[in-house]
Amino acid sequence: MVICQFQSKNMLEVWRIPGHVLVCSILILFIARVSYSACPPDDVVTYEVIPEDQYDRNYSSIGSDGKRPLGFMKATWSYNQNNPNPCILLKDTSGRRVEIMVEAIPAAKICVNVGGPQTQYCSDPGSGQMYQCVKTLSSNVYLEFVGDDAGESDIQFWYRLVLGPLPADDTEDRWCDDHHRDRYPSSLRTLPDGYSLNLEPTNPSNGGTITTIPQSLFVSLLPLSVSLIKYLN
Repeated sequence: MVICQFQSKNMLEVWRIPGHVLVCSILILFIARVSYSACPPDDVVTYEVIPEDQYDRNYSSIGSDGKRPLGFMKATWSYNQNNPNPCILLKDTSGRRVEIMVEAIPAAKICVNVGGPQTQYCSDPGSGQMYQCVKTLSSNVYLEFVGDDAGESDIQFWYRLVLGPLPADDTEDRWCDDHHRDRYPSSLRTLPDGYSLNLEPTNPSNGGTITTIPQSLFVSLLPLSVSLIKYLN
């Protein structure tokens, strides 16, 4: 009789299996590969992967509901409260690369544990942004977002998870190299490349000079101004 012990969902489980210790080792490895979680299983959000052609491409403030700017979803890490850390389940990941992008707004340090605290990545506290492209082994992956207590405040952030192709379709493991690493929700606030401001000086009656802003530019900046005012209030 062989006694097997392994960690699963934060609980120590004991299995009594007849046979050699090798049987125990194989079983533990199989269970760990099927699904490994370090998050509380009662507060898991299953991530909804959407095709790139369904991304929202208009700027959305962090206070907006139901928006997916560039495919990102929003979440909040709560400081000094009893709320659990945001825990996200990504399915059908076995052997694939997973692109993880995070942007905290306002900028802050936010970390993500991939499959447990032994694998952690953190955003740059200056920009609030993080990019990682990791390889998975289990068929389901749990990601737990953990904030930095130094800021002494809640952290609101956008995050996006993108599944890479199956290993058979990416034999050279180059999928991550072809992705844009600077397209975060805040990038939607910038004007498109090649946009002409067409600022034209005019001469008022008193002989001075003023600059007029074209109506098209004013209209394009109006939603951003409204979002900024709401955020500051």
